[in-house]
Amino acid sequence: SRRLTTKWPLGGPEMAPKSPLILVAFRAMARSAKLGNVAVDKAIKTGVREGREITLQDPTLSGFGVRVKPSGTATYFYRYQRNGKRDRVNIGRHGVWTPAKAYERARALAQMVDDGLDPKAERQRVARAPTIAKLCEEYMEGHAKLHKLSYKKDQQRIDKYIEPAVGRVLVQD
Repeated sequence: SRRLTTKWPLGGPEMAPKSPLILVAFRAMARSAKLGNVAVDKAIKTGVREGREITLQDPTLSGFGVRVKPSGTATYFYRYQRNGKRDRVNIGRHGVWTPAKAYERARALAQMVDDGLDPKAERQRVARAPTIAKLCEEYMEGHAKLHKLSYKKDQQRIDKYIEPAVGRVLVQD
């Protein structure tokens, strides 16, 4: 058994991966000091070939990493702890997100945690926020049709001007 002297992103030599391809990916990460395309692509190939899930952690930002499924799907994530509770937020898929963009998003999430916010709860709050189109629909049903004779003109204006321009915009606090 050959002794490994590389500084491992996920712990000491006892955490050394069994696969030589993962070993190459881990060494590439240790050299580059950031999670990059080369390491992720090699982990994807290994995960598919061996049929197992692989998780790579970035050594420069605690909690940032990528999880590779046996199907070959790689997803960037940020793992954090807040008020003694551990949680994870998925950032996005490899290919759609570059490692650099995912890293910047993870830094923003880390800043949210440092500011006392919960990134997962914040994401859920935004997802539940209504859109301008939904508010227009509520206006038409709850007010215009009941109280205005010109409600059809209101609906035409909403359909022609408001919904195409800003209908998908989320209404924030």
